[in-house]
Amino acid sequence: MFEFFRSLVQIVAPIFVVSTMLNVGLTQTLSDIVRHLKNYPFVLKMLVANFVDPDVLVMITLANILGIVMLLFIAKALSSDNKVETETV
Repeated sequence: MFEFFRSLVQIVAPIFVVSTMLNVGLTQTLSDIVRHLKNYPFVLKMLVANFVDPDVLVMITLANILGIVMLLFIAKALSSDNKVETETV
């Protein structure tokens, strides 16, 4: 009986999650979403509520650091390619 419920949850849970996400996503207008994103305290509270897991915070921080390091190397490569040769008298 336990295995039946376990297999049932594996089918029903994703259907529930997807249908709930579609319901919420399709009932919001773009202006509502933008209005909520402009409310910085609200956005900060939602970020804290959703990313309290330290593993998620570590992954996001590492991805940001990696992106910044990559941008530094790209900027250095681009700046060395565009050196203007000056004429010495």
